[in-house]
Amino acid sequence: MTSFTCAAPLASRSTTPKTPNILSPNLDTQPSPSWAGAVASASEPTLATMEWNEPADSTIDDEALFWAGIGGWNDSNLIQTGTEMNDGAGLTYHQFWYESWPSETIQPVSAPTVVAGDDVAVQVRYEGGIAFFTDCNMSNNTCSNYSETVPSPGATAECVAERPLEQPGSFYFPLSNFGTVVFTNCIYGVGENPVAVYFTSGNSWPVDMVNSSGQVLASSPGPDSSGPNLAVTWHLAG
Repeated sequence: MTSFTCAAPLASRSTTPKTPNILSPNLDTQPSPSWAGAVASASEPTLATMEWNEPADSTIDDEALFWAGIGGWNDSNLIQTGTEMNDGAGLTYHQFWYESWPSETIQPVSAPTVVAGDDVAVQVRYEGGIAFFTDCNMSNNTCSNYSETVPSPGATAECVAERPLEQPGSFYFPLSNFGTVVFTNCIYGVGENPVAVYFTSGNSWPVDMVNSSGQVLASSPGPDSSGPNLAVTWHLAG
C-alpha cells in the first residue's frame, strides 16, 4: 500500500469511545456522551466502510468527526478513519484523519483534501496486527492508503458522528451543526476474507449522543431497512 508523511498530529483532540458498558448486543437505542450512529457486534470484525457527502457547518467554534471503525465499544481498542469538520473564529476546515485509540492521538492526513459538499468514502481493515486505512475523495477521484501496527481491536464495528474530547482535559468540544448527514454503504466484514455485512443484519443497534443533563445532541434511527444507509441528525451543540 502507498504510504506518505502526514501533518503534525492534532494533539489537542482525541476520539472518545467512553461508551456505556453494554455486555451484550441490545437492539434498543443506546446513549453515548460522544457518539451518534450505529454499532454492530461481531466476532473478530476485520473491515468497516462508509460513504457520505461532507456536510457544511452552520455554527462557529465547534467540531465534529465522521468515521468508520472497528472496536471501541465498551472502551475496547479502536481503529478508525474519517473526516474532521472544525470551525474556529468563523473559519471552517475539513480534513481526513485516522487513529488507533487509545495508543495514539488523531493523525491528520494531508491528502486527499476535502471540503464541504465533497463525496467521500473511507475504509479500515485489520489483518495480522496491522491496520490498513483508505481515505477517498470521490468528487475528485483521489485516494490515499496507509497502514500501521496496532493492538487487536474490539469486537464491534461502527459508523459514527462524534464530538471529540479536548486533550489534555475532560471537556467535549461543542458539536458542529451538520444538519442531517446520511452515511451510505455502512458495511462491516468478519474474518480473513471478509464478506460484506449490512448493519441491518440483526446484531446492531443505533446510538444517540446525550449530554450529562440527558439532552440529545445528535440522534440516529439506525440503518434503514432497505440497505446499508444511516442518517444522523444534529440537535444541540453541547
